[in-house]
Amino acid sequence: MREVTPSHLWPRERFIRDNRKGGLDFVWYAFEVYEKLLFPYYDKIRQAAGDRPVYIVKDNVGIHSKARRLLAREIAERGIHFITPLANSADLMAYEQVH
Repeated sequence: MREVTPSHLWPRERFIRDNRKGGLDFVWYAFEVYEKLLFPYYDKIRQAAGDRPVYIVKDNVGIHSKARRLLAREIAERGIHFITPLANSADLMAYEQVH
């Protein structure tokens, strides 16, 4: 883990780690999912896309948005663009029918 904590980056915002779900919280999500999985995946897709724009669709779950804010600098450096669908719009997202 990094030495930089969310409280150092955003001293006025209250970040509370939620370990009730077996430790799945925004800090874990940022470093385990975004850094280890999403960033390398995005880099490969970006390379294959050429000049075409690439967008990542993520829902607006609290751990996702807090993880994005925690890694905002890295996301900006890579030029990653996220699309967040409207809340409660499962009918607009085809993959929701799979669940």
